Amino acid sequence: MVPCVLNMNASPAHIRIRGLKKSFGSQVVLSGVDLDIPRGENLVLLGVSGSGKTVLMKCILGLVSPDAGSIEIDARDISRLSRSERSTLMRKIGVVFQNGALFDSLPVWQNVAFALLNSDGVRPRRAYEIAVEMLASVGLGADAAELRPAELSGGMQKRVALARALVGEPEVLFLDSPTAGLDPILTTIIDSLISASLARLRATGFTITHDLESARRIAQRAALLSEGRIVWEGPIEALDRSGNPEVERFVAASR
Repeated sequence: MVPCVLNMNASPAHIRIRGLKKSFGSQVVLSGVDLDIPRGENLVLLGVSGSGKTVLMKCILGLVSPDAGSIEIDARDISRLSRSERSTLMRKIGVVFQNGALFDSLPVWQNVAFALLNSDGVRPRRAYEIAVEMLASVGLGADAAELRPAELSGGMQKRVALARALVGEPEVLFLDSPTAGLDPILTTIIDSLISASLARLRATGFTITHDLESARRIAQRAALLSEGRIVWEGPIEALDRSGNPEVERFVAASR
């Protein structure tokens, strides 16, 4: 295995991970992850299915507790934050889950405005207005606001999930396979929306994807997770000249 050399010349790390480990019983998923996610850049995490990419994301989000190691956001160890401090931090984070995780029982606008209605105490009328604005930002009209998620196409559901993640104007955006299951045309459209949203917010991005063409469109940096560790990390344009055998195999298999 070719060791990973952490980038020392990129923008200051918004998220810093050191020695992160996680096992489920006898199954070792993360065996010492070291990774810096530069502020204001979108880093795409690559790896074969089952390599632990989503587990790593969930550890950063606090949805899974790591067994060892540290995760710092804005130079603060998240394991040392109080409940109120963690709540404040989470308000700065937007998440798009792989399956969208939309609430089928709620109309689209309430899905988008869920945090506003339930955490921020925004009045329903104003929450509706904000939701419609966010839907417009991802190319959906006000007529979609009253529909249920089941009435939407897969591409429209992806847009709604992105609108919900953006509603609080996050400083960090996590995206788990945001274009999975979409055709190439829709994938390109969603990629454009992601890139435009990150640029508008000047937000840091952390994206999981198996689609290398999508990764090249939306990310500035890439990292490869293999056997529980980051084995390579560098500029997205260096994927084809990484000099790393594992990266070369991954790129070849993805063509």
